[in-house]
Amino acid sequence: MTHAFLLVSAVVCLMGDPLMGDPVAADDADALKKYTDEEIIKIDSGLFFQRLSEPEEGYNVYAAPWALGKKCLLDPDVALAILNRATDIYYDGHNEFQRRQCLILFTESKAQVTLPIVLDALHNDDSEHVRSLAAYCIPFYGPTPRAIDSLRRALKKEQNKKVLASMKRALDRMENR
Repeated sequence: MTHAFLLVSAVVCLMGDPLMGDPVAADDADALKKYTDEEIIKIDSGLFFQRLSEPEEGYNVYAAPWALGKKCLLDPDVALAILNRATDIYYDGHNEFQRRQCLILFTESKAQVTLPIVLDALHNDDSEHVRSLAAYCIPFYGPTPRAIDSLRRALKKEQNKKVLASMKRALDRMENR
């Protein structure tokens, strides 16, 4: 499992997903189920996109974006189409949960071309949850001057204490690599 998936899974288990209701029981193995590489290759990306808004029962609520990101790595021929569709979903005013899922997909895809979208989320998304997740995701793109500068600028204008804490942790992770 990747670091982003593990962290988000742990947060959902221990604290619950603020948009999904009750916390998932930490000992409920099915709640953390994710798709295998074989399933990711076999399942059409359209079905995973449907599962962004309707997570499959028995799977972690973030399993679909993780699978789409992984599908980008496993099948470069579909990567551009997946990233374009996720970008449309992110910017077309979808709900906060779907925007967070798109950030996870972008990060899991390891596509540097998605960093500007994550930085935009950090600076401009109305949701504190999306901005916090964007801050968390940025270090996975590497400690680029653009990312570090963007985090520093965002720190100066952010008012929310939880988002500020996420930004500080992200900046620390990049500066101390």
